[in-house]
Amino acid sequence: MIFIYFFLFFPLFQVLAEFAKLAHERGLPIVVFTDNEYSPLSCYASLALKIPRENILFTTSISALTVLLNAIATEIALKKRISSVYL
Repeated sequence: MIFIYFFLFFPLFQVLAEFAKLAHERGLPIVVFTDNEYSPLSCYASLALKIPRENILFTTSISALTVLLNAIATEIALKKRISSVYL
């Protein structure tokens, strides 16, 4: 199954909203990673995950996003390794 993944953080890029709408209309499942639960893409998403970007100093932080991307990459690598062993 194919999923369309969007990483949407402030500021919103209109082209992403248009692309998400088009993918949704074609029935493709969409996963949205955003810093705002009211993201305009959430209405098209099969799954919307809020990733905080504020830290205790009230500045923008990419720590949470970096950890999430590392976890996703690790899981994909593990799945690929396991599937290639049994070919």
